[in-house]
Amino acid sequence: MSVRPAVKLVHARPHIIFPAFPTTYTFPNPESTTPPAYTRTGSRSMASLKQIEANRRNSKKSTGPRTPEGKAVSRMNALTTGIDAESQVIRGEDSQTLDALTLEYHQHHQPATPEERSLVDALVRAEWLQRRLARAEAELWEYEMQTTYQVRDDVAVGQIFAARSNIFIRLQRRIDAAERSFRLALRELERVQKERKTAETKAPAPEIGFVPDSLPNLENLSLPVPTPQTPSPLPPPRLPEFPLPHSSPEDSPERA
Repeated sequence: MSVRPAVKLVHARPHIIFPAFPTTYTFPNPESTTPPAYTRTGSRSMASLKQIEANRRNSKKSTGPRTPEGKAVSRMNALTTGIDAESQVIRGEDSQTLDALTLEYHQHHQPATPEERSLVDALVRAEWLQRRLARAEAELWEYEMQTTYQVRDDVAVGQIFAARSNIFIRLQRRIDAAERSFRLALRELERVQKERKTAETKAPAPEIGFVPDSLPNLENLSLPVPTPQTPSPLPPPRLPEFPLPHSSPEDSPERA
């Protein structure tokens, strides 16, 4: 009969992990009305009250653009293009060409609202896709000519299209969809810009009690001069007609 040795259990003591940097607290003065300042010594530090107040004063010094040209540029800063060249450019394409195309469209259409900016970006993406598909079509013809067995030079295009017509049909559908997207975005952009310009040119109705800054010059204001009219002569007054008394035969002098 074998005897199993006794096993002694040893409980590990928990380890307390202290912070890597010491923390120093400044206790407030009971007679002081200012809040206490807590600072840390080491690699990290917290902003003191003096630094926070200095940051607030510095932030008030920036008043933004003051001239009309600067305000116009600042207004267009929020309407920068949303096209990312790194995500839109694939191998064989140039990101600088896409940037130039985007700048050209934005300078031409001058979007003034986020909706107009989104529509201009849609125009850029649609044209960029059209250029890509046009290059893909040319490369597809060349690829099929190089990989197809025994291509005749006199009828190479017809031979390739007869063998790979389904591929070119799918490619043409993509080209038609890109052209359709371009036309829809352009039509919608023209409509939105027309409505905005109409709303800007329409003068708002004056408020009650509102006095405009500029009044019309009354000296140069020409008013119609009334034509004097000659009064018509009045008719002669009519006297009232009284009936005459009738004489009887007894009152005549011849009878007396």
